[in-house]
Amino acid sequence: MIRLKAKLTVLLLCLVRKAPFLAGPRLRYLAQQYSSNRSAELEINRWDEKVSEASLMDDKTTWRGVHAVMPLSKEEATKIHGHMYRNSTNFGPAKEELDINFFGSGYQSLGFIDFSNDLICPAMRISLVAELPKSCSANILYLPNGIIYLSLYVYLKSSATLRLSRVSVAHIKRYISLFSLNPFSKKFPVIRHHDRHNQIEDYIFAVAKNIVDESNQAIIALLNMWGVKKGDADITRVADFSRDSAYPYFRDEFEESPCHRVVVDPSSKFLSARIGNVLGEEFITYRVPTRIGVDGIFIHSEDRGKIEEFDQYINSDQPGLTKYAAFLYLKSIEKRILNCGERIGALFGGDSGGSKPLLNRLDAFSSRRNTENLKVLISQDLNLNIIEGRLDSLQKSSHWFESAYVDYLRTNLKYMSTLAVDLRNKIKARHDITNAELQLSNLGWMKKYSRRMWYLVWIQLILAVIAVDWSSGGIDNNAMFKNYEAIKQKFTS
Repeated sequence: MIRLKAKLTVLLLCLVRKAPFLAGPRLRYLAQQYSSNRSAELEINRWDEKVSEASLMDDKTTWRGVHAVMPLSKEEATKIHGHMYRNSTNFGPAKEELDINFFGSGYQSLGFIDFSNDLICPAMRISLVAELPKSCSANILYLPNGIIYLSLYVYLKSSATLRLSRVSVAHIKRYISLFSLNPFSKKFPVIRHHDRHNQIEDYIFAVAKNIVDESNQAIIALLNMWGVKKGDADITRVADFSRDSAYPYFRDEFEESPCHRVVVDPSSKFLSARIGNVLGEEFITYRVPTRIGVDGIFIHSEDRGKIEEFDQYINSDQPGLTKYAAFLYLKSIEKRILNCGERIGALFGGDSGGSKPLLNRLDAFSSRRNTENLKVLISQDLNLNIIEGRLDSLQKSSHWFESAYVDYLRTNLKYMSTLAVDLRNKIKARHDITNAELQLSNLGWMKKYSRRMWYLVWIQLILAVIAVDWSSGGIDNNAMFKNYEAIKQKFTS
């Protein structure tokens, strides 16, 4: 649907074209450009107009689910496990208590949680407002150093795939609009072109993001039920897709119908990343995941006609250790490292003092500012301890993951360890400088304080002299005068 601003823009340009004396030269030029299209633009627009259907991926691809992983404290893990043990059926946790120690590792299945009343023997059934989540596989993974993760795999109904397969986009039209309708604004003469190509892409990505949002609703509902609070930054997500094909999704040749557009173009091989170097298993980490609200997209291709139904990937369980699972834990740590870098980077910001020397900028608020900086540095130093503990725990637990992804896991652990060491060195260097700045600002403050105390001493002496009775009748009771006479007599006798 064309927006009101676009309709007003077209109306204004048509008016200017018919009565150019009413507008300035810039607006007259835009009106002239609008009325004359280049042949190349006409060809592109003609090709765009042919597209009547669009899909996120090709027709062989099914959106299997959304996998989320988040770190837990021992108290949170115990609370979740205890709730599932007390309130689930016999298909819930097998043990009454979660066996976690600092040096051990393992994982505990919490069972399947049914959202759509389709499972035969779930651990628990929950009703949701969201329509697309079908069920959820919940698992707790505990690693050495007391590191604990919660894995929640939300299975989606087949209708999730239908929402993104051959969707009608005939209602999407190209249009132009002024950046601002305010004639006094500097942005007023700026024209924005909204072509069908980008609009179709935005439309399909918006539908995909709504599907991810419904999966997030299921995850948040479970966390609220368990009494665990997690922010969006704590949760790492992967959109999991399964294909019925013996060939990988991304390939050199892809014949696309002029009437049907696939938004994630299979010929765009630059999007593909084989993190496990396994044929038929591809990963997308660039551009597309952020558009739909996830951290990565996994695509698994297999010829289902040659595989037994129960052995097909689309029907398999994901306990948080198979296939791309290593990516989730690495990405969770990477997000924390980047956040730590941003917090530290704010202390290394550019010089905003102009030509004034740095050491001469110790104003009245420098002590308070340096104190706050020290708090940030100390908190991020503790954050790095947590990051290094998680890196070490994953290194010690690499045997838990599929062998095809172990090299990817270890390579990235080494890289992130290098980043952590670099951050720690920067924190130490900045800590020493900030501490020196604090000491220097304290010296300046002490100097000012000593000067004030000296002024107060003189003021007290003056007040004491003023308060003394110096009259002839009261001078005999004046202790100062008596002391003066006593000293005078001592030295003159």
